[in-house]
Amino acid sequence: MLSKISNTLDDLVKALSCLPGIGPKTAQRMAIFLLHHNREVAKILSKALDDALLKVKNCSMCNSFSEEDICFLCSNINRDSSMLCIVENPADQMVMEQTRVFKGKYYVLMGKLSPIDGIGPNELNFTGMISRVSEASIKE
Repeated sequence: MLSKISNTLDDLVKALSCLPGIGPKTAQRMAIFLLHHNREVAKILSKALDDALLKVKNCSMCNSFSEEDICFLCSNINRDSSMLCIVENPADQMVMEQTRVFKGKYYVLMGKLSPIDGIGPNELNFTGMISRVSEASIKE
């Protein structure tokens, strides 16, 4: 849905509508809210996104998000290194952590196998997972 008002506004609406669950009308409402009703929130959002893009990378051990080479969970000596939970994405890892039941380590695939979409083992870094399992003394 084009605004017919501003190319920049159209670009913002298109960018917002790329987010999961956000259609063109919702994206347009969000863009108008950010530009008209609360530009301060827009600045905060912009800075947070910019900071995340600059600072957040993948943990070299578990492939989850981290600002460090090795994330907090992987570097935590109190976690059970013999247990490895393989999850699809960081959101799944966060859900597991919120339960406070699992005390082991993780490997995050950052997606799921989907041959119809051209996503196979190479796109999900199965090599990193296999390396993680073979280097450590994983029992479960």
